[in-house]
Amino acid sequence: MLSGIYSEWGKYRRTAIPWILFLVPLAIALILLKYGYPYRLGNSTWTITHIFDKIGDIWYGVFLPFFWGLIPGMAANLEASAGRWISLRITKVSPARLYLSKLAVIVIYTGLSMLWLIALVMISAGILNTTGSMMNWMALLLAIVVGWISSLPLIIIGLWLAEAFGWPVSVGFGSVGVLVAAIIGTTSLGNGIWMALPWTWPVRFSYSTYMLLIDSSANEYSIIKSCALFIIVLGIMVVLAAASSYWFKRREV
Repeated sequence: MLSGIYSEWGKYRRTAIPWILFLVPLAIALILLKYGYPYRLGNSTWTITHIFDKIGDIWYGVFLPFFWGLIPGMAANLEASAGRWISLRITKVSPARLYLSKLAVIVIYTGLSMLWLIALVMISAGILNTTGSMMNWMALLLAIVVGWISSLPLIIIGLWLAEAFGWPVSVGFGSVGVLVAAIIGTTSLGNGIWMALPWTWPVRFSYSTYMLLIDSSANEYSIIKSCALFIIVLGIMVVLAAASSYWFKRREV
């Protein structure tokens, strides 16, 4: 499995995928500075909650749903351009292992992008003289991590769609996700139905995590119910990964 991951990792180094995952967090940091700098110059203060609100609206509400459809589509198109896996599947390596290696590399790349975002957020907060307690910082960092974890099912679905129907379908999946996440995920319209829409999971779970640590009375669900829902998402993620790899193993190329 490790050799498969190493092989996949090398394929993407000269593609646009690393650049996208490097530049998007940088763009978010620049947006934070744009919105927060007037506070630094004025009498008001820019708080960690302000930063988190912007990250929730921009990262989880717009960029992440789209790019988590685009990047798996680009990864699948890379194989399609090289012969639709035919040269790889004539080897003795299990097709399911090849597929899971590709999925693992995409997950690793997005995880590194998430860590890059955290580093840029901390730098931006320092530039803006952001105020907040240690608990605020812990809530912010944990919310970003939880949001990333709950976004992984989107990557799995996106790669499955791209391999089954082509990369435009995966991109379309991400484009629809932008609308769903922005309308259902970030507003009260989604209360009660957001769990049925995976595009909303990153923004909803990140907000729930932040509010549970800062002000649990303002959260939609209790900590027990929020944890139960998160465990359900983790279970769905495992089922999707297993089902898609099994499907890939059985498909014809």
